[in-house]
Amino acid sequence: MAKVTIGIPLYNRAAYVGECARSLFEQSYGDIEYLFIDDGSTDGSVDALQAVLEAYPQRAAATRVITHERNQGLAATRNHLIDEARGEYVTFCDADDWLDLDCIATMVAAAERDDADVVAAGMYENHRPMRCDFSRGPNAMAICAANLSVCNKLIRRTLLNDYALRVPQGINCWEDVSLTARALAVAARTSFIDRPFYHYRKENQASYTASSSNQKERMRQQVECARFIDAWLAERGLAERFEQFLLHLKFASKIKMLSVAPRTLRLWQSTFPEANRRIMANDTIALPYRLLFQLAAWL
Repeated sequence: MAKVTIGIPLYNRAAYVGECARSLFEQSYGDIEYLFIDDGSTDGSVDALQAVLEAYPQRAAATRVITHERNQGLAATRNHLIDEARGEYVTFCDADDWLDLDCIATMVAAAERDDADVVAAGMYENHRPMRCDFSRGPNAMAICAANLSVCNKLIRRTLLNDYALRVPQGINCWEDVSLTARALAVAARTSFIDRPFYHYRKENQASYTASSSNQKERMRQQVECARFIDAWLAERGLAERFEQFLLHLKFASKIKMLSVAPRTLRLWQSTFPEANRRIMANDTIALPYRLLFQLAAWL
């Protein structure tokens, strides 16, 4: 059994998967399983990956490439990666992103030192460093990519399996939030590394987000994700313990409703109204924005 499985969902990323794969195959840490799942790519992504793999014969035996005959979406692919993983710990890297070469070695060292179920580090968003910080617990952390992305986390595989942590069907936006939030809630021990390793390429997003219909679908999925996490924690008697986190999450899930069209104001007001009552207390949001949101809640 490998110490770490890196799961890479791959879909039409032929232009980027080479840089991604090289950063993974060149990790200074040796005991890694590389698990790529191609979700029905049509642009030669698998060929591009295989061309890179040929240059790293020492990693070939530790690499598996699984192909979906048809596109199933990110949620299903993320779940398939967890199901197939064999490592003691699992992490993820999206196929258009990349890692610093000492990422896995540093995170494994932290996991072993602290006997951690979850290890978190910072990340870069388009080369801008972002600090991951939930050292005061989920109730005090900001709802942001660095804190809730699954890609800059190392998660003990038994935690994922013992709690059946999988992405709910149809949640392809915020699918990583659904995993990370629950993992943090049930982890016995966590560890933090105050340094970014993961390079998140936040570009080429316009193809999905340009139309208002796609924006609305993304918002719908975010709200559904927040509802799912709320219900999941409630079923386990954890909702009261993480009440502040849930209010922050619910509020974050609907923020963009106000940017799509003015007619969504009433929908925004009526979605998770309990979160609207705590706007000014939500110090994870800058004060000028809190004032604007509070005004919107009063209209």
